[in-house]
Amino acid sequence: MMIEDVKLSIRHRAQRNYERQFDERNRVQTDGIVTLGRLTIESPNKNMGSEYVPSPGRLIEHAFAHLPPDLREYTFIDVGSGKGRILLHAALHDFKQIIGVEFAAELHAISKQNIAAFSAANKHHPPISGVLGDAIDFIIPDGKCVFFFYNPFGRPVMERVLENIAASYRQEPRKIYFMFLSLKHERGNDADANRELLERQAYLRPLKSWNANRGAWIKLQFGSHKLTMYETADAGNPIKRRQRGANGAAASHLE
Repeated sequence: MMIEDVKLSIRHRAQRNYERQFDERNRVQTDGIVTLGRLTIESPNKNMGSEYVPSPGRLIEHAFAHLPPDLREYTFIDVGSGKGRILLHAALHDFKQIIGVEFAAELHAISKQNIAAFSAANKHHPPISGVLGDAIDFIIPDGKCVFFFYNPFGRPVMERVLENIAASYRQEPRKIYFMFLSLKHERGNDADANRELLERQAYLRPLKSWNANRGAWIKLQFGSHKLTMYETADAGNPIKRRQRGANGAAASHLE
């Protein structure tokens, strides 16, 4: 048990230092857990939402390295963007544009402040915008996309959001990537159920390179998290059913 405690201490210390330095360097404030109880949320799905827990930026940076080297045609969308930490990390890469979707007014306001401060500290970056509203009402952008989810809501909302993305893909078959992050031992919304919904999407497959290239140091730092990545299996054809084994598709993941 002592070894596990040491590992946990190393993880927390490394993450805190990295995120503190990121915030200080970019003059932003993205840290701190925020529960939804006292926030202004005009949505019938308020009870389906997860509290704001900032994503581990270094892990996401590691995951970005497994996306295409040229991201200039891709829109990055953080569904449940909170204070905007991952939007700012995405802005360090050459995306076409970056969009955050958040349904809590106070978190959306903090995100706007962080985007403004980040833009003042970093003169050259892709356009960043935030959308205040329910994720099920978000209009899926045309063109190639990268979607990021930090297990932001319960299965019924996740199902609706994925239906919207699938409908957009049917209308315009194209390359789409998904990144789904959760804590390994999630106590809130059912992360496994949401991940299962992604695995059931007929037009997606696990991103093979993600599992193959993960490093021991990354595993040591982020062993408490589970990140799965998916990509469209065939960007040129409409959705079709894939053959699956008895247990369904197994996604690559960090654990």
